[in-house]
Amino acid sequence: MKPGRRKVDEVHVEIGRRIREARTRAGLAMKDLAGALGVSYQQVAKYERGANRVPMDMLMQTAEILDVTIRDLLPGLVASEEDDRPIVNDLLRSVRGLADHEIQLLCDMSTALRRRSGRDAAQ
Repeated sequence: MKPGRRKVDEVHVEIGRRIREARTRAGLAMKDLAGALGVSYQQVAKYERGANRVPMDMLMQTAEILDVTIRDLLPGLVASEEDDRPIVNDLLRSVRGLADHEIQLLCDMSTALRRRSGRDAAQ
C-alpha cells in the first residue's frame, strides 16, 4: 500500500461513519436514504463502510437529505469566518453536476496550489 493511501482510506471510512450517524439521527433506514439518492441499498452500505468513495455531488445531495451541512460530513473541515467567504460557496455550487474525474482534477489542482504556496505542510 502506498504511504498516502492509508490516510485516503481513513478519510473515506470517516465520511461513511459521519453519513451513518447523520442518517441514524435523521431516523432514516439505509434503504430510505438509498431511495432518496437513487442508488441501491448496497451502494449506501459501501459508502457508510468507506468501501466506495462518495462522489461530491452525491455527498452534497446526502447532506441535503439528512439536513446537515457538507462540513458535518467531511472530516478536517473546521467552521471559521474564512470558510464563509462568498467565493467558497460559489466554488461549492460550481462543482455540482461535474463528473467525478473533473472534481478530482479540481482537488489535484488545489493541492498543487497549496503546496506551491507553502500552505500544505500539514498534508
